[in-house]
Amino acid sequence: MDVSREFVTSDDGTQVPVTLIAPHGTHRDRTAPVLLTGYGGYGISLKPRFDPGWLPWLEQDGVVAVAHTSA
Repeated sequence: MDVSREFVTSDDGTQVPVTLIAPHGTHRDRTAPVLLTGYGGYGISLKPRFDPGWLPWLEQDGVVAVAHTSA
């Protein structure tokens, strides 16, 4: 698996950190399906982690993106 930290720009211009988990060698051409998750309520964001439940998705060449948002 490849893991990287990227920043994406929200509609209001805020830079949001996102952790990407992808099978080794996945093309970064935006064609791979992505499972996006995140939480940012009450000023608390998700910490980087790995959920074994993501394995079937990753084994089928899916990408997991975890947005680290907070209010």
